Amino acid sequence: MRSPAPGRPQAEAAPQAGPDPARSPSPATSSASAEAAAPEQPAGRPVDPVEGITKALTAYYAAGNWQDRYRTAVQGDEVREKMRQLYEDVDWVSVQWTVAQMPTADQLASLGRRGERVRIDTLTNGHPHSIYMIFSDGRWRVDWLHSLNTLWLTK
Repeated sequence: MRSPAPGRPQAEAAPQAGPDPARSPSPATSSASAEAAAPEQPAGRPVDPVEGITKALTAYYAAGNWQDRYRTAVQGDEVREKMRQLYEDVDWVSVQWTVAQMPTADQLASLGRRGERVRIDTLTNGHPHSIYMIFSDGRWRVDWLHSLNTLWLTK
């Protein structure tokens, strides 16, 4: 892969670690594989919000290109175009990540039912990173555009 252009972000890929169960409000584990883009929950099975968010973040951080990352996000033309622009020339490197803080499972379930955005604080390669999730189309997805806009506003 090509090196990122000056001023362009370096994307993360292939997580080396998932959420730290000792730091999460309930037990959450993740596999290093990015089982596609956090598949929808089977019909009739209650959605465990911590598990759903963990699967979505695992797929997000394990993405090896912008197209895989896009599959984990709230989708749309603007998101696709911005991801393509920001990520097309970056090196997708390995990232270690853990969940530093998230709402409780009950709070997540309530917020998810109402379709509200949820802030998840993670550590990526030791650096704090806030990412926003929303329950959409039967699963938790990264609200990438909101996360990006929030990141830019805090710089």
